[in-house]
Amino acid sequence: ALAGKCLIPSAARAVSLNITAIGPLGPGSLVLYPLAGAATNTTAISFNANTTRANNAVFGLNALGELQVLPSVANPAGPDEVHLVVDVNGYFD
Repeated sequence: ALAGKCLIPSAARAVSLNITAIGPLGPGSLVLYPLAGAATNTTAISFNANTTRANNAVFGLNALGELQVLPSVANPAGPDEVHLVVDVNGYFD
């Protein structure tokens, strides 16, 4: 839930974010979409193993101000892991 955090009001319907994928253990991507909504085919950020990569975009929120992250990491040698940093630039209501 983003509403009520980082000065985002409960009336917010979208947020402007910088997202950073840090230290993924394999190549992959992240998809961000409103919680309980259908995942989109649009990748918010793609990355290679052992890299740090950032991107910015505007993401819609559900009626409760929630956003979901769908990670996809392909690491045949072990855990599928990536760290995510989210910076809020602003919001739309």
